[in-house]
Amino acid sequence: MTSDSASTRTPDFDPIDPDFIADPYPVYARMRESCPVARAERFGGYWVISRYADVREAARNTEVFSSHGGI
Repeated sequence: MTSDSASTRTPDFDPIDPDFIADPYPVYARMRESCPVARAERFGGYWVISRYADVREAARNTEVFSSHGGI
């Protein structure tokens, strides 16, 4: 996983955008290639994890990864 740096930011990621909802796969493919753990700035900011192995690690490691205090 990566740290919070300028290269991890995706301020334009919008999971409720109608185009994204219609076909999210190209967006996720680009994210997996260029920035698999990204910080989105919409809705007060949140992390987006796009690779299966990273999602699995986050789901299993509740000491480090948590949505506590999130939306």
